[in-house]
Amino acid sequence: LRDRFQEVPPDKLEQELWDYLDMGLPESEFSDTKHSDFKDTSQPATISSALRYQLMEEAEPGQLLLNPWLADRNKTPAFTASERKSAVRFDFPKTRITTSEWRLPEGVTIEELPGAVNITNELGSFSRSCRDKDGDVVCERKFVLSKMDLQNLAEYAEAKAFFEQVAKHDQEVIVLNLE
Repeated sequence: LRDRFQEVPPDKLEQELWDYLDMGLPESEFSDTKHSDFKDTSQPATISSALRYQLMEEAEPGQLLLNPWLADRNKTPAFTASERKSAVRFDFPKTRITTSEWRLPEGVTIEELPGAVNITNELGSFSRSCRDKDGDVVCERKFVLSKMDLQNLAEYAEAKAFFEQVAKHDQEVIVLNLE
């Protein structure tokens, strides 16, 4: 995150942040966007913004389905081939931690939150959870990629299964009720 915004000129930073947050959501609107100093490496890189968009997920009457994982969500598995003929090398180890807080408007209540997930293997780890915080929702997601090379078919199969699990869990949604 920091690398993406560190060198953006100040007059273009707001548009870059909106493009990052937009994620292709239809008719999305942002306001009150705030961020840390991306050049200050002694502090975590943070972005906060009020987001309003039209939900496209199918729901029962009186319900909203919200995917809280935003830009982090994996819509499709990273590995599509059933077998790999050569080694896979990732560019670098990676840790990505995302916390999102959803302030619900009056008349919207929580019906169901996605269950907590914690997966750890030789490739890395993935965890995520959502909790009710005084009627609002706080979701945390952590993805760690610690292994750099996949040398054989067994390692590839394990990595493929890991990324498929992450993609599956990233599709789980918050169910909200409209009163």
